[in-house]
Amino acid sequence: MARGRSAATISTDSERMMLLAAVALTVTWAAGPDYLGLTLTQYEAPAWWSVALVAGAALAVWAVWTGWTHAGWLVLGQVVAAGVADRLARSIVLESDAQIAAAEAVRVLFDGSNPYAHEFTSVTPESAALGSVFPYLPGYMLFYRIAEVGAGTVNGADRWTSIGIVILLAGLFPLVGFGRAALASAVFGTWMLAGYRALDGSSDTAVTFMLLGIVLLALAHREGEWHSGLIVASALVCSWAILFKQFAWIVVPFLLLWLYRNKGPWKLWGGIQAALFPAVTAPFLTPDPGPLLTTVL
Repeated sequence: MARGRSAATISTDSERMMLLAAVALTVTWAAGPDYLGLTLTQYEAPAWWSVALVAGAALAVWAVWTGWTHAGWLVLGQVVAAGVADRLARSIVLESDAQIAAAEAVRVLFDGSNPYAHEFTSVTPESAALGSVFPYLPGYMLFYRIAEVGAGTVNGADRWTSIGIVILLAGLFPLVGFGRAALASAVFGTWMLAGYRALDGSSDTAVTFMLLGIVLLALAHREGEWHSGLIVASALVCSWAILFKQFAWIVVPFLLLWLYRNKGPWKLWGGIQAALFPAVTAPFLTPDPGPLLTTVL
């Protein structure tokens, strides 16, 4: 973790190069090929966001090159705008089995039935998911229930969490500097596959929760002190991540090790998750634990 770095200055040539590389990625996206139905190559009548991003890139390059005081902020705004544009310019993949299955699982759960003992019927006839049971953890359903209540549908929820990742990566600048934060945000924000996965129901929302938990954990250890409120907040967010998708389980041991090596409250952070995980999953293990254990755990 960087210490003593001013968030308002760009102090090294390497940081300037990272900022320029981040800007270059946004130009590549704005003037790139017409993948997945994005109208980026209609040069006779380009999309307004492409024009705005190219103009913003020119301004950002000038700011970095001349050493303008607020160049870092300008580049962060540029890369976030590119990531947001990438996700808002795309259409949601409504025929995605994952989104259809998520909606059915939420409906079954809140009708009082066990989704892990339910065979899916609303997916497409040719889908491998037809007749199968729900393969995700309870946090998955709780998240999409919130999305359904708030927006009336589960479709599009991942779009906003993917935008959240773009913003979170840019928001790391107080810890790692403008250059690294901008480059990380630009790589994810302009990565075509990441943008597509935000709209096809792949439910990579667990990444957002885990990343937010990591950011909170990093912010909790500043100037040699540990802030218990941020530790608890990080543990709660990471708990949702491990209750969302199984790949998040891989990250937790490394975060515990980091806390232990830095003499942090690793028992508090890990204990919250160790308590919440069985508390949330236990209701689905009774009276028959078989479906959840065989399909998810």
